[in-house]
Amino acid sequence: MSTSTPWLVRMIEEQFHRDDEDRLIREGRTPAQFIRPGEIEYKTCPYPGTRHQHACPMNVSALRQMSAHWDDVLDACAVMRAAYVEGRGASSSAGELPRVC
Repeated sequence: MSTSTPWLVRMIEEQFHRDDEDRLIREGRTPAQFIRPGEIEYKTCPYPGTRHQHACPMNVSALRQMSAHWDDVLDACAVMRAAYVEGRGASSSAGELPRVC
């Protein structure tokens, strides 16, 4: 693929990209030849809610990585919410927040 191809197109078409912690970006959509043995760990969800004991297992390795960065995730959500409220007004419904973050 040409180096002039937009990066978003490359991220979709090229199936081997990893983040700065060497985890696959596309994970479950990555072809098997790019996945290292044991790299993606799936387990049945033990947590209460709609995913509890669901037939589709959760990606435990992704949850583990996100948990390690949880404070950063919350900070990013706060920044996005502030920008959203600034653009939509303080009276924006709290129910809209999940769509923003």
